[in-house]
Amino acid sequence: MKEKAKLLSLLAFVLLLPQSKGNPLSRDGDGYQRMFEDMKKEIADYSDVAKKIIDLAIYGRAQNRSYERLALFVDTVGPRLSGSKNLDLAIKYMYKALRMDGLENVHLEPVKIPHWERGKESAMMIEPRNHSISILGLGGSIATPPEGITAEVLVVTSFDELHQRAQEAKGKIVVYNQRYVSYGETVQYRGQGAVEAAKVGAKASLIKTIAPFSINSRYCVTAEESSVGVKQLLIFIP
Repeated sequence: MKEKAKLLSLLAFVLLLPQSKGNPLSRDGDGYQRMFEDMKKEIADYSDVAKKIIDLAIYGRAQNRSYERLALFVDTVGPRLSGSKNLDLAIKYMYKALRMDGLENVHLEPVKIPHWERGKESAMMIEPRNHSISILGLGGSIATPPEGITAEVLVVTSFDELHQRAQEAKGKIVVYNQRYVSYGETVQYRGQGAVEAAKVGAKASLIKTIAPFSINSRYCVTAEESSVGVKQLLIFIP
């Protein structure tokens, strides 16, 4: 089992090799290139054993085991927000599972992590008519004042448009109505939307779901901290 654990680590590295295209790991000289070539050779020596592990996981008695374990883990523990009770349960769950698998050097270490608790959240459009909006605050967002925030909105389709209309954004709620291109490209509005809104003096920012269409299924990630030292309210609209 210990040998298999080592081989699995090597196998993960093998999957990254095609992306490197043989280039040095650093610009510091040929030493890194030689180290890279040595690692490729060492990994190649394990190809037969790696194939056995892959065949076991895909075709053998371990078929679907990874998915089944993930499903059990997610269904049993659920969301694991930083500093939450569920995160503590998740850590203990994985610790016990890895020990039962016979992996070596499985241990816990004390660490300091940020902790954020979700409060009650709601949003309503009040002009030209009243309309309740299904929202979810992103993790790490600051709280509104007790009376909430009431402000005009500025709808933009890109960061470029936001910057061009920076003077209009001051004191308003920026709504990102970005066009979905791909997850990798469009997700920047979720990761940096609050930061860019804070730079132009907006009160808050809202962003629609990072998907080609919405099924009104809310989910949450963590908001980014502004480079101008402002933790901005960032709401996610499914």
